Amino acid sequence: MQQGKGPPSAKIQPVETAREQLEADVLIVGAGPAGLACALHLANLIEQHTAANKSPALSAENIYVLEKAREVGAHQLSGAIMDPRALRELVPDFEKSAPLDTPVTGDAAYYFTEQSSWKLPITPPPLRNHGNYVVSLNKLVKWLEDTVRPKGRWNQERVIIFTEYRATQNWLQTILVAHGLAGGDRLLTLNGSTDLKERERVKAAFQYDPALSPVRILLATDAASEGIDLQNHCSRLIHNEIPWNPNRMEQ
Repeated sequence: MQQGKGPPSAKIQPVETAREQLEADVLIVGAGPAGLACALHLANLIEQHTAANKSPALSAENIYVLEKAREVGAHQLSGAIMDPRALRELVPDFEKSAPLDTPVTGDAAYYFTEQSSWKLPITPPPLRNHGNYVVSLNKLVKWLEDTVRPKGRWNQERVIIFTEYRATQNWLQTILVAHGLAGGDRLLTLNGSTDLKERERVKAAFQYDPALSPVRILLATDAASEGIDLQNHCSRLIHNEIPWNPNRMEQ
């Protein structure tokens, strides 16, 4: 039996992958106390620079903080002792709103054995916390986030949230509605089943001047957003996927 010849093998051509890119003036990795304090300090310096009419013109719009946790503060310790000196420089009236649990009014150092303890005659300077605060670091970081990016007041910023699956889009929409972020056409959606007329309406509303169009959040699937320019008034792009997709880290 003679074996027939198969088709010639095709050469594999490399395919370039298009990746979303977001330009940033400053990128801070980690939304912990140091990262958020850095973002706030830079924003304060830019505000002072602008108030003094100095050149060149600077903006805090492109200061970004990258955080791996589901929400800011989620990966912080539950308790800590905080020296307020640095925070007082950043936010002079922080004591009016910061989540400060208990001020330290006294401290002591003990030497413990298996069955007893002795109080040291003096407290070593590194262990002295009089004037500091016992705080929940989780609550403190969330408060600091609100200071950097105030909540509860709409501005003219817009954001696009991309996701691959309709189930994730529905889940995200439910969360945004529950947090009061969908009323008054603030939230619009796009997916593969959106008809052409509605698709054009959503696109036009999102591309229109934010001072005249109320939409601030666009929740879109990747398939629905392919080939559409949605960045006339938006520079903030987020990709969120459940289950988490490590291939989306560049976004």
